[in-house]
Amino acid sequence: THNPQMLSVFVEDLSANADITDRVILECPTGYAITLTGAVIISNGTASGIDDSNKCTVLLEDNSSNAIVSKEFDTDPAFPAAGSSVSMGALDGTHKILAAGEKLLFSVTNGTTADTPAFLLQITYTIAAAS
Repeated sequence: THNPQMLSVFVEDLSANADITDRVILECPTGYAITLTGAVIISNGTASGIDDSNKCTVLLEDNSSNAIVSKEFDTDPAFPAAGSSVSMGALDGTHKILAAGEKLLFSVTNGTTADTPAFLLQITYTIAAAS
């Protein structure tokens, strides 16, 4: 059986060219397996300086550096407006499953003038006893 869960991670307002690298936001407990089912970014402000030369990339990966999903913002698609949300897209079919002890890492990489507002990263997942 599956039980839908939600993890909400508040991400601070990052100044231009400021990054977050490999922040651990979840660890799968012993005896369980977690299957990530979605990731959404909900903006809490107005981005500035994000364009085709100064991108903002948001990445979810496991602790073996396997990408689960990545979303890049530039002129189009623009970072969502305050109060708006956007899906990060389809999750990697293999790496979206975390075994006991595996961690979910979060990164934001901003170009020189890319200034992201505070935002909420909302992750949905299911957890089940390991088989």
